[in-house]
Amino acid sequence: MPRAWDIRPPRKSKLTKQEKKRRKRSNIYFIFFLVLIAVFFIVFFGFDRLSTPGSPTTPSSEPTKTNSPEPSTSAALKTQNQVSIKLLNGTGRFEETQTVQKKLTDSGFKLSTTENALNLYDSTIIYFQSPYENYAKELATLLASYTPKTQKFSQATPYDIVIVIGTKQ
Repeated sequence: MPRAWDIRPPRKSKLTKQEKKRRKRSNIYFIFFLVLIAVFFIVFFGFDRLSTPGSPTTPSSEPTKTNSPEPSTSAALKTQNQVSIKLLNGTGRFEETQTVQKKLTDSGFKLSTTENALNLYDSTIIYFQSPYENYAKELATLLASYTPKTQKFSQATPYDIVIVIGTKQ
């Protein structure tokens, strides 16, 4: 009876020159087909989706803005319950999110989303867009037990205000 290590796989037959040429040609066609598919997706689904927003390579049709202060009249356009607020829990305790969420909804604010922060935070920070500074100060007084700090956004964000809850001090 033969042993398992005595059994050898069958030998591969050597390819002829014509078969080698045919395989090379089919590989070239396959690569061409992949490139064609990539170009199709870029053209029909737009290059904007492939690049990150705000990057210098992204073409923009609107003129570039300077860092001039925005008029405060845009804050009057949104009422207290229309301001988009994102709440991030940086304490590691689930009940803190519920406590802050209840305080904000009882005072008339509407939260857009609540999530856990990627890191734990020692202090509470309220980030705001420039026209919503008054709402950020009002939120700071509501959350006075957390001793929050207010800070203007340094980057573009879809939210008007972002609250990062840190541990109470």
